[in-house]
Amino acid sequence: MRMTIALQNLSHGASGASGGRWPLLVERLAPVQADVLLLNEAVGWNTDNAAPLTRAADDLGLAALPLPASRSGYHVAILYRHDRLGEPVDYCTDFSSELTHGVATAAWQVAGLDAPFGVAVSHLSPFSHTQALIEAEILGFTASRYGPYSTIGLDANHPPLYGPSADVSRMNAINIARRFKDPLAARPAVPNTDVAQSLANDRFSDAFALLHHKTNNPQFLRATGRSDRIDWIMVSEALIAALTDGQLLDTPEGASDHHGVAITLDTDLL
Repeated sequence: MRMTIALQNLSHGASGASGGRWPLLVERLAPVQADVLLLNEAVGWNTDNAAPLTRAADDLGLAALPLPASRSGYHVAILYRHDRLGEPVDYCTDFSSELTHGVATAAWQVAGLDAPFGVAVSHLSPFSHTQALIEAEILGFTASRYGPYSTIGLDANHPPLYGPSADVSRMNAINIARRFKDPLAARPAVPNTDVAQSLANDRFSDAFALLHHKTNNPQFLRATGRSDRIDWIMVSEALIAALTDGQLLDTPEGASDHHGVAITLDTDLL
């Protein structure tokens, strides 16, 4: 089965899923025809008002799982193509209140796989490197709950293991302090990749890094945020052979302060 997994940080662009930049986000996301769409920073969406989430799902032709809790109000969300995947066999939000912005993991039974196909979404703390590292450990744990076939979509707010260093000239002092090991250097140059390493230790690989190794296509190393590549889709070891393609979602301009990312998996290759 071929599946597309997409990730987009809405970045205040979809408050209430109406007005603002939402029409531009629909223009960006609808053509991707994602089987699973993972969203960050669903500001103005909340767990006791389903209208924004319902509107978003309707506009994109997707079904939506209930929003998990979020201490910050910057919710994460999972939308999916019901006609292709059917109902999830499970949906876990047990640990969402432990993270600043939340975390959720859903699973579907996919033909040919001997365990459910799991997808997790999270948005790690921008406030504290220590907290982000703890959150990454929780994320790796909950993303693996359904077995070996797992993907993660996240705004890591920290540097990846692979690719060019961030453009420090576009970063404020707070971000530099949290994303570099030498933040007081005249030219900080040692990225703090502990968050990425924690997920790598849990056997998750950066899909865009894998695709860049395979194709040498520069789109896979482009910054997704203002200064660096912080929005990642990661795949478990068991899914690496299924990873066939990906794309950076950067049009239309102005849809969000973040570019989206998408990958294609073909489970028939496993």
